Amino acid sequence: MGDRYFIERYGGLAGLKASGAVDGDALNPDDRQTLEQLLDSEEAFAGDTGHDRYTYVVRRENASGSTTRHIPESLMPSAVASIVKADI
Repeated sequence: MGDRYFIERYGGLAGLKASGAVDGDALNPDDRQTLEQLLDSEEAFAGDTGHDRYTYVVRRENASGSTTRHIPESLMPSAVASIVKADI
């Protein structure tokens, strides 16, 4: 089983929840590497300033288990963020 990413977005001006999922093989290699570094980092991420900023909750699942991190909008690769669609 390869990596699969489940992404939820919170915050923003309206506070609407959005989500999406993608297989790791479908991501651009550079974006995937950035996402992997964020997920594997033990560094605490400071939230972005401003009330209209998003926070992404990313869960990576693979044969080894799962990892979940809260990632501020400013660190999230834009191509990965674009996978997220508003929940209606």
